[in-house]
Amino acid sequence: MITPTFNGETRIERCINRVRSSTAGLAVQHVVVDDGSTDATAARATAMGAAVVHTPHRGPAHARNTGATIATGKWLAFVDDDDEPLPSWAERLIAVDDERVELIVVAYELATPSGVQSPPIGALVPSLGGAASGTLLSGTFFVRRDTFLKVGGYDDRLHCAENTDLSWRLADSLGEDSVTTQSTVGIRIHQDEVGSKRFRKYTGLRGNAAALLLDKHSERFARDPEMARNYWKIIAVDAARSRRPLRAAWALARAMRLRTP
Repeated sequence: MITPTFNGETRIERCINRVRSSTAGLAVQHVVVDDGSTDATAARATAMGAAVVHTPHRGPAHARNTGATIATGKWLAFVDDDDEPLPSWAERLIAVDDERVELIVVAYELATPSGVQSPPIGALVPSLGGAASGTLLSGTFFVRRDTFLKVGGYDDRLHCAENTDLSWRLADSLGEDSVTTQSTVGIRIHQDEVGSKRFRKYTGLRGNAAALLLDKHSERFARDPEMARNYWKIIAVDAARSRRPLRAAWALARAMRLRTP
């Protein structure tokens, strides 16, 4: 289990306790990657007996990759410091007894300021070689360590949408027999809503991430023009918020070219 954390001293103890309770009786290595925190995050995690690794502040993608290189188990799972693995979480892994399986996806609850939702698990599973859809959120999947490393792990150039990129690269590398889903809710994920103060900090990053995904996954977007149009709109809106009107106009024009007749 790998947890990236930055200035998470108010969250890390609860996260570690949640992971322990959800993996009771199992031989689990919990690696906490301190992503350049300036508070007492590392000290608190160390005091609780977690394996703590220190890195410069380079974002969650880099932190997760660092944890994956240190982890020694066959399977990897990534849990953010504010998420809540439920008692059934690790049971999803035990329930799978098939050496062909490389990716296990579990159902989840999404907690936002508006309440708790239970999105369909199909929203997580990316189409195998198909259109640009499906994103595996942290905590919703277990992946074989060898498979994760084979596809190159997370792209640490991305400070948002890194899960989307990894999801599509995993999907491109896997066959139908390599993926299994578990419908029992295994984790509660906390997420701020669009428009919140925390979300706005991604201004400037969202547009760059969308552009990188359009370039890296051009074949997927070619099969899904409407999704490509939405990504160009993300670039346009982000550029406008960043006060780059020429880039905003250029991206909006690209989006309009993909408009459905």
